[in-house]
Amino acid sequence: MRIDVNRAIFCGLFLTWAARSGAQEYVREGSDNPIAMAAYEFVERPFEYDFTMGFYQTTYRDSVNTDRFVFPGGDIDPTMGVCTDLIVRSFRKIGLDLQELVHEDATRDFSAYPYGIWNMTRPDANIDHRRVPMLDAFFRRNGKTLTTDTSPDRIDEWKAGDIVVWDLTDSGRLDHIGIVSDIRLKDSRRPLVIDNFPDPGHVAIGDILNQWTIKAHYRYP
Repeated sequence: MRIDVNRAIFCGLFLTWAARSGAQEYVREGSDNPIAMAAYEFVERPFEYDFTMGFYQTTYRDSVNTDRFVFPGGDIDPTMGVCTDLIVRSFRKIGLDLQELVHEDATRDFSAYPYGIWNMTRPDANIDHRRVPMLDAFFRRNGKTLTTDTSPDRIDEWKAGDIVVWDLTDSGRLDHIGIVSDIRLKDSRRPLVIDNFPDPGHVAIGDILNQWTIKAHYRYP
């Protein structure tokens, strides 16, 4: 089924995607996956990339500029965010709070999470859910781990609402995360992905699945 770009949400998606990827032919599969549907709302009304946080998310803050988050349900200024905030906010729209879920799982098994990256000695509900390596560990432990192969015979295994984690530099030290959409390029059937990246600097949708090295592919719940 072709996307009806006259519908308001997909008009916005089309314009954003066309600006990133060029106007190739695409199809929409019509998935009703709630995570993808929630993420589309942030493409229609995107929040900007928070350059004060950056990729490593070494500091944290909340919407009133203190060093403590509300728990559960804590968030920064909703007009700002990094890549992980797209995941957290999309999941919250369907009733899943990754701030709480990650904290509870990390409290049960601290050693299963990569706290050594930040020299941490205990879980921290203010920031854990906003770090890609932490979400990567959570989805690996609690979700379904799927193929990272995007070849033609495996591409249909990538479904709307799936989570993709990339290694941006092939160093294992700089990761990125996004949500697979139900919009695919017609010829290759490669799905577009929703993410928040410094370029273009806000939540967007584009043909970026193979832009970086794919580190992991998850489905949750």
